[in-house]
Amino acid sequence: MSEKKSRSNRLLLPGRLVLLAVVGATIVLSGKISALVEPYGLIFVLLGAAGMALTSYSTGEIGAAFSHAAVIPESRLDIMKSALFWESAARNFWILGVLYSILNFAVTLGNLLGSLGSLASGLATSLLAALYGLVLATVCGVPYWRLAAHFDAGRDDACVGGDTAARRGETRPSSFTRTAGYLVIGAALLSAFMQSAPGGVWAAVNWTVYWPSLLIVWGGALALILFIGNVPGCSPALAGFALAGLIGSLMGFIQTLLGFAAKNIGDISSALTFVLSSCVAALLGMILVGAPLEDRSAWADGRGGRRTVGRLASAIFPLVALIFLVVIFILVVTPMQVDGGSSKP
Repeated sequence: MSEKKSRSNRLLLPGRLVLLAVVGATIVLSGKISALVEPYGLIFVLLGAAGMALTSYSTGEIGAAFSHAAVIPESRLDIMKSALFWESAARNFWILGVLYSILNFAVTLGNLLGSLGSLASGLATSLLAALYGLVLATVCGVPYWRLAAHFDAGRDDACVGGDTAARRGETRPSSFTRTAGYLVIGAALLSAFMQSAPGGVWAAVNWTVYWPSLLIVWGGALALILFIGNVPGCSPALAGFALAGLIGSLMGFIQTLLGFAAKNIGDISSALTFVLSSCVAALLGMILVGAPLEDRSAWADGRGGRRTVGRLASAIFPLVALIFLVVIFILVVTPMQVDGGSSKP
């Protein structure tokens, strides 16, 4: 039976390669391949994902996960570990792609010279990082689905209990590895501003660092985490930062509408800063705090964790943040009639 399955997989391989070649040729022949290249965004996403992996997994576990993506192991414990890694990697790529899109758009706003074309081009370039993150997340989903299917096929409560006992003797990432991971994430964040002049960097910081929004997002998320407490197999951190970020963003949009009603450019600019800062603060919280806690909780659970809420938060909030980014672009380029003529935020 296994020989027949192995032969079938070998026959499917050429078909998969042909399909990939057709997709690649379609992209190249479309004549738009140069418009889809943004090296800084790709570097940020890859570098940040490497750092996030080091904060949650040991180097041995990371290497084993890549090996198990090609060859399914016999041990259910190894299958579970590798499946968790690839699920986390897909989540990380998606969040990082959206975070860079927002940061790069803030750089564009900081360097804005008043040209609608330059702002539209900046938004298009910024969205490429989200595209990279989504594509890489899809790629990581392939080994995750394969490993998860094998894990569920051999599911047995007694076996799970044995895996849990064996897992207690396993070592998690060392303090050195976690520190290195956070340093890599810091380097990725610095790289997000490498293409900007110093003046543009400070202007971008002014768009993304707004203390009232930081207090609402981080304070609200940490309060929610403390109130919920330690839940076996589930961490409230990811959902907490996502909900707090959503609350802060909606507060900013309410202030934006009030600013339009009062025809006050200063209030509108401050409110849009509130929105951008809330999104950035929430995504950073998910990366630095939520994701590592979620991964460790899932590991301790032994069954992959009851991560439905965390999965939804890490998938939906970045998408909502992208929609907010487009809305902000529309508001920025929309002229507003004020006393003495028209103006923009």
